[in-house]
Amino acid sequence: MWDGSDSARILPGGTRPDDVATLLDAIHAEFTPAAGMPRPGRVIVPVAPDSDIDEVRQALARRVTGPVSPAVSVILQTSGSTTGRGHLVGLSRLSLTAGALATEAALRGPGRWILALPAHHVAGFQILVRAVTAGIAPIVVDTTAGFSVEALARAARRARRGSEPAYTSIVPTQLSRILQASPEAIADLAALDAILVGGQACDADLLARGRRAGLRLVTTYGMTETGGGCVYDGVPLRGTKVATVNTRIWISGTTLMEGYLDDPDAAALVASGGRRWLRTTDCGRMVGAKLEVTGRADAVINTGGVKVNPGLVEDCLRTLPAVEDVCVVALPHSEWGQVVTAVFVPSADAEPAEIAAMRRRSGRACTDEAASSPELKDAMAAMSAAIRGTATEAGTAAGEDPTASGEDEAMSEEERDRDIAVRMRAHVAAELGRAQAPRIVCMVDALPLMGIGKVDRRRVQALAQAEVRANRAWVR
Repeated sequence: MWDGSDSARILPGGTRPDDVATLLDAIHAEFTPAAGMPRPGRVIVPVAPDSDIDEVRQALARRVTGPVSPAVSVILQTSGSTTGRGHLVGLSRLSLTAGALATEAALRGPGRWILALPAHHVAGFQILVRAVTAGIAPIVVDTTAGFSVEALARAARRARRGSEPAYTSIVPTQLSRILQASPEAIADLAALDAILVGGQACDADLLARGRRAGLRLVTTYGMTETGGGCVYDGVPLRGTKVATVNTRIWISGTTLMEGYLDDPDAAALVASGGRRWLRTTDCGRMVGAKLEVTGRADAVINTGGVKVNPGLVEDCLRTLPAVEDVCVVALPHSEWGQVVTAVFVPSADAEPAEIAAMRRRSGRACTDEAASSPELKDAMAAMSAAIRGTATEAGTAAGEDPTASGEDEAMSEEERDRDIAVRMRAHVAAELGRAQAPRIVCMVDALPLMGIGKVDRRRVQALAQAEVRANRAWVR
């Protein structure tokens, strides 16, 4: 039990101006007290605006299991998109300030920031820290009722009235909506000195389209444990070191967390070479001096003994004109262990006939209630006969890879062209190999999101399960 929960400053985050102003005052008091005045020493805990403060306080007392370092100034919760429950991360004033100063050094110096991300997530919270560090008040775009490109464009016009640089930070979903907006709104945003894009990997084509539109986009990589983005356009910020160990990304530097307060013994932080390193759950490689993130280690799909990187499959599928967005997950299977499953959103370029055909098969996206139903394995075992192929005793597939020839390979070219799911599978098979190709395809109107706009992979997996159970999924 953590006795500090009683004195913690539990404050609404989000983007409501009044809530942001209160949180900004707390950050200012903790990070830059007046001369001769002691720091409040009360840990700041930003939470979702609709949170019950008493329940949060009780949860903190229960979940914080070890001593909390006096250096901890802020507690943020990670999204937990693959685990279902985020960690409680303790961050120090010094680490967050170091991140803010490193961002200034990487961009055009101190500037006016536009907040369009929830302040209880690290990307939004770090915007407020940057504002306090620079001594320049941020402009708040209230996204409580939804993200508005026009509202962000108005904020950009306001920000450009001053002499200081103007910045904002967004997620890929917001970038996609920006590029669908009016030319005038895009022009307003193109006048910003930098637009950070993070939260999750951003599709290369989306980035290219944004840059062609004149947006000064900077990709960021980081996480709550690093105080937000610490690698910009593949280059570590000042004070940050990055290494890859057996393809796993390790990060060291001035922005690292103090630790997981709900799991002090977690193996994420390790000591090596006289430095503290965060062993992330992401995979990547160094290309010269730049980091290239290739995916999450805990999201790898093992199908018939072949390991599939879902991020590579997603990137491949997004090159199809008919695919607006896609999430690739694993569903368990009695023979293959797991099968590659693609849940996609059709684009405006998709042919109406093929969308109608897929809708007849898939129906509309299922409700959250249906998607939360448990027990994937029973449903997958029941449909395993429909998924062709034979596993060897060693668990790897007989033949070239974990797919045997089947009806999609036997279809005529004309038939294949009329079936979007078949084309998706054939495209991945041609580009990456049959082992990587999805054997289950579901179409939805939108991918479920969480936090600041990350795709919620657990809900996607549950959604796919529900579609399979209802016989609405395309199954190879």
